[in-house]
Amino acid sequence: MAYAPSNDVSVAGRGERSRSKRICVTLNAAIYRALQHRGADEGRSISNMASYLLERTLLDPPLSST
Repeated sequence: MAYAPSNDVSVAGRGERSRSKRICVTLNAAIYRALQHRGADEGRSISNMASYLLERTLLDPPLSST
């Protein structure tokens, strides 16, 4: 089986975001339900809620404690 070459580009920040990439993850039931409930509260799909939380956690600069 042949695979297409990867166009992965590291993301330095939101302004330099490359195309979205799809991944497959396995979540425990409690995390899935939490994403489902929070997503419903915010009008987001489970996938979009997970993506939003990952972006916010990994790309946003941490808040200063001072």
